Order: sequence, then C-alpha cells, then structure tokens
Amino acid sequence: MKSARKISLGLLIVAILSVLVAPTFAQSQVQRTVTITVTEDEINSSFRITNPARVTVSNKSVDLQAGQVVVTATYTPRRSRDGASYTVQTTLVPTLADGRVTWTATSIIVNGSNITDQQITAANNAVARSWRTLAQGHTGSRTITALTITDTDLTYTVIRGA
Repeated sequence: MKSARKISLGLLIVAILSVLVAPTFAQSQVQRTVTITVTEDEINSSFRITNPARVTVSNKSVDLQAGQVVVTATYTPRRSRDGASYTVQTTLVPTLADGRVTWTATSIIVNGSNITDQQITAANNAVARSWRTLAQGHTGSRTITALTITDTDLTYTVIRGA
C-alpha cells in the first residue's frame, strides 16, 4: 500500500512539473516579425539625448542621413584647467550580420578637425567591445533581419522568439 502511495505521489509531481514546463517550450517556438520605426525627432527628444548619462556631455543631437547616423555633442572634461570644451561629431554606419547590428565610426571630427584613422580604429575597437558586452546581456531571443536609415527615420525589422 505504501509503495502504491509513493508511485501515485511521484506521478502527481511529474504531472505538475510537465504542466508547468510545457507552456515554456510552447512559447519559445512562437516567432513574430515586428517592424519598428523611430523618427529623428523622436530620437532627439528621447530622455537619453535630452538628459545625457554623463554631466560632461551636453548639446547632444542625432542627425539621420541616408545609410548613416551623425551624432554631435559637446564634451567638457571635469578637471579642465581652462574650462575648455570640445565639439565632437561622429559619423556611424551600421552593418547587419548574423541578426546583429554593428555600428562603425567612419569619421570623427573634434572642434572642426578630423582625427587620424588610427584613432578612429582605436575608438571602433573600444566601442565594439562595449557592443558585444551589451548584446550578450540584452539581445535575448531577437534577430534583426533588416535595418534602413533615411533622412527622417530609422526602421528595423526584428524576429522575436527566433
């Protein structure tokens, strides 16, 4: 009698666990394609642009152009002896591969002067490491299948649950 009770209890536990696990497997199989469009005005009025995370960065703006994004900001070092600030304009071009977008700086201008290709390469390497770290923590089960940038908006297509 005790062994029958143990078997019944074991079957009940297995049944409860299978009910809890089955919806998880079912949800992971569902794929949905979503197209998201963000305008240049929406980007420039976003909290991240109007309230930069670093107080040393001000006057941020984003200019969408065909196939690229130009970000302009003023950088004022905290310990600047003469109160100097630098206007930095960075042109970024996206590359879509394996469901991920990589942004590469093709031009960086500081106070009206281009920086060297070697400095741009160093900046891209540093940014690439940051993007990889961010992507590993936030991409989840999403795959980007298309990305388009016009003079007025940025549109990307995402497959969720892929």
